[in-house]
Amino acid sequence: MNEPFLLLAAPEKAAALVDGKCLRPTPSMLLSPAERVYRDGALLCVFRGCIYRCDDASLPCSSPEETVLAAWRKYGDGFLDVFEGKFILALADTEANTLLLARDHFGGFPLYYCCGEEFFASGELRRLANCGLIEKKLSTAGLCDYFSLRFIPAPDTVFEGVRALMAGHLLKVSVRDGRVITEDRCWWDVDCRSENMLRDYDACREQLREALLAAADERCFDGRNGVFLSGGIDSTILTGTASTLLGRQIDSFTVGFREEAYDESPRAKIAAEAHHTDHHVYVLDYDEALGELDRIIAGFDQPFADDSAVPTWVINRFAAEQGLVNVLTGDGSDQIFAGSSKYFIRHYVDKIMKFPRPLRALGKAAVFALPDRSAATRKMRKVMACVDMDPYEMRRRMLQLGLDEKGLAALLKGEVADRETDAVARLYAVNRDRTDELTNTLYVDLKVVADGAMMTKMGSMSRMAGIQTHMPFLSKEVLKLAFRIPPEFKAQGSTGKVILKDAFRDVIPPELMTASKKGFMPPVADWFRGPLLGDLREALSPEKLEAMGIFDPAFVAQLIDEHVSLRSNRAVPLWALYVFSKWYDTEF
Repeated sequence: MNEPFLLLAAPEKAAALVDGKCLRPTPSMLLSPAERVYRDGALLCVFRGCIYRCDDASLPCSSPEETVLAAWRKYGDGFLDVFEGKFILALADTEANTLLLARDHFGGFPLYYCCGEEFFASGELRRLANCGLIEKKLSTAGLCDYFSLRFIPAPDTVFEGVRALMAGHLLKVSVRDGRVITEDRCWWDVDCRSENMLRDYDACREQLREALLAAADERCFDGRNGVFLSGGIDSTILTGTASTLLGRQIDSFTVGFREEAYDESPRAKIAAEAHHTDHHVYVLDYDEALGELDRIIAGFDQPFADDSAVPTWVINRFAAEQGLVNVLTGDGSDQIFAGSSKYFIRHYVDKIMKFPRPLRALGKAAVFALPDRSAATRKMRKVMACVDMDPYEMRRRMLQLGLDEKGLAALLKGEVADRETDAVARLYAVNRDRTDELTNTLYVDLKVVADGAMMTKMGSMSRMAGIQTHMPFLSKEVLKLAFRIPPEFKAQGSTGKVILKDAFRDVIPPELMTASKKGFMPPVADWFRGPLLGDLREALSPEKLEAMGIFDPAFVAQLIDEHVSLRSNRAVPLWALYVFSKWYDTEF
């Protein structure tokens, strides 16, 4: 049944999920149509998502929400350990006036809440922000996250006073002495302490193969299953695992590009033919994508400026048009097996540090004197900028694809949040003295980037298309094992995913084993000097920025001028500002 979902906590109304009406009038219900409600006496369960595996066969299995409620009755707060899934849930005891909210071990869906004299929660930030029950005030911390990272990781949100529950966390809510009390607890995490690393390479490789096979099998369903196939290592492994090793019926989906520099469809075709999938290719002209931008931007609850959301939307829409409901993706592998070039920054910096300081200074000056017109130049600048930084600052700079602290202060008129208490700093400190530096970096990226950017992007675009995406690399067993694999088994020199490639060598065609990844990146820099320049100037006009009262119009004008004149590539901060302006128009 679809009951209105309004979670309240106050002296006279502790937790309410009521049939047919809310305890007080409200202009918007907080329950999404995708969420299901199950009642058993005074106990209520609101559930969104799916369960892949339940380890207790005695629990009822007619519906996920019934299983969850029965597990809570039997195991108490430890009930989440009994099953694995992709979900958010709320459990309310209307007699005891208590409430429990939880996200799965790795955040299949977001969950937002705010707590004051009353307590409100929703799986959709837009519903919560527009229900008329909270004040919509922008958060300085959220804005700093957004313009430095291009997204806002939990627990921050774009609105002050509204929190996002972190993946693997549960929130207990109760009323004591007329006050709302909340207790946030991490119920699941990986253990990456150096003392618990597995030192037997062959054993690690075999366990990894078994864990990923099991995870892929659990995430394949009866009938047709899909996979997003780029031709890279991760998607090729999943395609081979599902089709060749597990014998599933697999449809593979690839976005091809008319611009050869971005087109990976020939590589995807090699993998599809090797594993006998029913292969589908959608050839995208990026001029066509321009017409989809407003729809894509509106598909996110809060500002999201990763421009790869464009091809992500296209491939999700394409799979839905072919009648697919469930699709596997290779997301998460980079963050656990060191698959991105940013993880090798220490390798490159160590090489540079072998040169005398005067030569390093000359090299740095030469690199920054080059025109900022290519990806190679930007990579060289990033490496040179990291020379002489301590490990934390170096890794933080690799995360900040947007503005640094100086840029944030210029954009936000000096209103910059305390960056030493933010999510990145806090998470980096958790294992700083307990594990090696690369493993700690992967841990932070898993929590910040994989959850905040990757899951948000894929989840939002797949839900908008009406399909379910499933990520075997982020299963409990794969994650637990991956963070016990020593860094030297993952990365060697400037090569990552060493053990992953070895474990699945039999399903990776030889010509794909060492191929470099091109990536699906729309030509935003060119758009802002061509077809989108007029729209950009309108979205970021001095008059509009003055009316917002958030940004320094002179600094924004400087960014536009530097970009249009080719003095510097300012596509990243300009895209973030452009997306924010579009989002702001719909929310205020």
